[in-house]
Amino acid sequence: MTDKKPVEISEEKRLFIQKLKLLMANKGLNQSQLAAEIGIARTRITKYLSTSYIDLPVPDVLKLLSDYFEVTPSYLRSSARDQRQFVINKKSPDSLHKNLLEIRAEVTPDLAKQIEEIINQHIKENR
Repeated sequence: MTDKKPVEISEEKRLFIQKLKLLMANKGLNQSQLAAEIGIARTRITKYLSTSYIDLPVPDVLKLLSDYFEVTPSYLRSSARDQRQFVINKKSPDSLHKNLLEIRAEVTPDLAKQIEEIINQHIKENR
């Protein structure tokens, strides 16, 4: 009987899975819904979220995901915090809110909530 070793995934893949799950949760999407939204098979989303499948999405799918979630492909692929790419337009408070989605994976839920409240107040005051 052969013992099957667990697949070891890279830190980049682990963070990709974490970020994609967070982005999906923030939009209230399951795998089937996301696949339909971006026009790919659900099985591909399942593979990308699986720790048994070590590869990251091909560039075309990465672009579809980043466009849909309004983040950069680099953000989805990045394994280091300093590689995040934020586009903050001070004239558009909504862009600050979008960037909150990117940092939620790296801060505590309490801090994320505080940041979101500050941004929402800023948006309300500047409309």
